[in-house]
Amino acid sequence: MPWGVDAPESCQLCRGADSNLYRCGAKAANDLDTFIAWRPVNCMPVAEDHYGRTLATCSVGGADLGEWLVRNGLALD
Repeated sequence: MPWGVDAPESCQLCRGADSNLYRCGAKAANDLDTFIAWRPVNCMPVAEDHYGRTLATCSVGGADLGEWLVRNGLALD
């Protein structure tokens, strides 16, 4: 992907450092939900991907959510 971050799907499994599978998609979704904590989320559309989906930069409380996901090991840049 030339722009943005790639986060796991909500049902996706990943292998941890111990080689055991864990629900990385659910962890990413739950951790993001906890971080947002019912605060308003603002999104600015930036582009469309080759599937026609809108790509956007989203933030909450001044924090870029994509950057937060990557910094916390929940998505890839």
